[in-house]
Amino acid sequence: MDFRLNNPSFQLKYLGAAVPLAIIFLALGIDRLLAALLCVLVAVVSSFIYSGVEISADYAKIRDYTDIISWRIGAWRPMPVVSRVTIKYFSELDGVMHLGAN
Repeated sequence: MDFRLNNPSFQLKYLGAAVPLAIIFLALGIDRLLAALLCVLVAVVSSFIYSGVEISADYAKIRDYTDIISWRIGAWRPMPVVSRVTIKYFSELDGVMHLGAN
């Protein structure tokens, strides 16, 4: 099972993060057009990065991962042993993050 914690989408903040990179490229003497293309490429790739939680098919392992263009990075660890289950009334769950919600 896979629970995404955020959805990939292009936002202008990714271009803003590429500005310091452009300054570094220009300081290193890289051509302006090449520096601009590299920064746009970094911004586009950054827009396809998201994180999530994945549970193995046999429910024996779990991992927190970062997905970069469909390549998942994260270490598997054993699933914790369930010792008890608590059912709470829905009003007690205000402010709790729901995994898998969009």
